[in-house]
Amino acid sequence: MISIITKTLRDGGKVLIPALSVGRSTEVMLALIDALEKKKIPDVPIFIDGMISDSNAIHTAYPVYLSKEIRDKIFEEDANPFLEPHITPVKGPSDREEIVSGGPSIIIAPSGMLVGGPSLEYFSALAPDKKNSILLVSYQARGTLGRRLIEGAKRVQVSTPSGQKEVEVRASVHLIEGFSAHADKVQLLSYLARLEPKPKRVILVHSEEKKLYTFSSLVQSTLRSSHTQVIVPDVLERFRLA
Repeated sequence: MISIITKTLRDGGKVLIPALSVGRSTEVMLALIDALEKKKIPDVPIFIDGMISDSNAIHTAYPVYLSKEIRDKIFEEDANPFLEPHITPVKGPSDREEIVSGGPSIIIAPSGMLVGGPSLEYFSALAPDKKNSILLVSYQARGTLGRRLIEGAKRVQVSTPSGQKEVEVRASVHLIEGFSAHADKVQLLSYLARLEPKPKRVILVHSEEKKLYTFSSLVQSTLRSSHTQVIVPDVLERFRLA
């Protein structure tokens, strides 16, 4: 990620990082601040848009709940990363116009899959310029603009307030893995294995259908309980929890 950002900024381009407002955007922001402090990336402004500012405000108000590393920075070094001078909250549409027409910068904005929110507005403006880069740091589900981009789409339809707009994608697109906020397969199975008493039902959601069925068999073998029912629900299927 750092090498892509450095090359883009030195070539005079801008970097758009679509990210979830809570969690993912914070991890990316902290990684960028660390890179700035170590002079691994050029000294440019980092703009945060949407609800990311609200998330930062909560972190600033309750630092005691953050990781030890961040707590130590705040309490012992008097260095609050959420108040870092390079971080500039975007206040509205007029700010976005200035950012797009301005010099090299890094923009972190929701949504992470480019399905709405300010990231879509930035994408429409930045994608046609080959000097810019789009860094996707979230999982890109089927049917999303982000998924079409990593599959190589060079012309895409984007929803705007005035209707559909075709955008030519000349900016470079990169999928940056490693920022996942989800537990992986081993971690999930380890969590289930430690549960006592064993659950009567395990309902698997929030994944692709094929992977859910594959994972359901792993859950069953991990729990080794004939009393546990592992369920992969259909869309709109209802359950009464008691």
